Amino acid sequence: MAIQVGIFMSKVSKFVSEHGPSTMFSFKVFTKPTTMDLNIIKTGISLYVRMLCEKDGFLCIVEKVDEEMAELIQDYRGYILNIILPVKSEELIERFLGEISYSLNHLKLKHEVLGFKEVEDNV
Repeated sequence: MAIQVGIFMSKVSKFVSEHGPSTMFSFKVFTKPTTMDLNIIKTGISLYVRMLCEKDGFLCIVEKVDEEMAELIQDYRGYILNIILPVKSEELIERFLGEISYSLNHLKLKHEVLGFKEVEDNV
C-alpha cells in the first residue's frame, strides 16, 4: 500500500512540476470504470481543459479501495477516481466538478464526490 501511495505522489509531483499549481478532484466510484468509461471521461476533460483553461494536459489516476484500505479509511470497497487539472480558478473548479460528476452520471457510474484540493510543488 505504501508503494502505491509513493507512486501516486510521484505522478502528481511530476504533473505539478510540468504544469504548475493544479487542482485534484476525487470521486468515489462504486464499480470499476471500464476502459471505455475512462476514455469517454478523459476525452471530455481534455476538451474542457483546452476550451476553458487554454492549457493542455491533465492526469487521471484510478485507485482500487480493497478490503484492507476500506477498513483503514472506514469506507466501502470500490475505486477512487483522481483527476488533476492545471487550474486553480474557483469558478472553473466548480464547473469542472459539475462536469465530471455529470459525465459519471451519464455513464451510469454510481459515485460520490469526495472533494477537491489545490496541489502545489510540495504536494
